[in-house]
Amino acid sequence: MPTEVQLAYIAGLIDGEGSIQLSRHTQGQMQPQVRLFNTDLNMINFVNEVIGGNIQVHSDTRPEHKKPVYRLCWSRRSKIVEILRALEPYMITKKAQAQMLLAWCEARGTSFSMDDELAITTIKNLNGGDKGAVGSR
Repeated sequence: MPTEVQLAYIAGLIDGEGSIQLSRHTQGQMQPQVRLFNTDLNMINFVNEVIGGNIQVHSDTRPEHKKPVYRLCWSRRSKIVEILRALEPYMITKKAQAQMLLAWCEARGTSFSMDDELAITTIKNLNGGDKGAVGSR
């Protein structure tokens, strides 16, 4: 069970180094994602030990980027609901995105229906508008 300090720390990391996104695949399937990017593998491993996730190395071939960038990703709806419920009270800069994605995830499979396109547009706008991707960092 994560401590309040751990949850607040992880919320701060996602606020500063993460992204909260909702996108539609070409087949029409909706994909929620919460991601954390960092070059410090020890930090990524710490977060993974506390709340789980999927660690990947994010490749960047530009010579000015000498350190590998690690990405910790959550894309399963049930896991996103679990972590956003725990982290949202401590979030500041991405609190509105967390609340919107949490509401969208919780509405899936219930009689309450949230418009997918509205949710995508809202999260995209909260993330700063159209920067080439739905739900920019």
